[in-house]
Amino acid sequence: MTTSVVTIAVPPDNYSYLVICGSKAAVIDPSKAEPVLEILQKRELELSFILATHFHSDHTGGNRKLQEVTGAVIAGGDRRIAGCNRVLSEPGQITLDECLIKVI
Repeated sequence: MTTSVVTIAVPPDNYSYLVICGSKAAVIDPSKAEPVLEILQKRELELSFILATHFHSDHTGGNRKLQEVTGAVIAGGDRRIAGCNRVLSEPGQITLDECLIKVI
């Protein structure tokens, strides 16, 4: 199955990334929920994971709203990540539909 990545500009100076595999998606560092929700709706995608590279709010500000709306798992390498309910460690992996995301 093909994997694609959509870059989401989040004003004033941030980016989030939507990893898409089939009809499922994972978002990386969603500082705001609204831009992510718009793309999910337009593309008819199911958000499975909210992935955070670290705990700062400019990377996690949208976590809780996205989880509330979609039921997605919030994952990252640190319990300080807003709403984190799955701590990831290296080496590790996440399965997104038929695609594999490696934890590094």
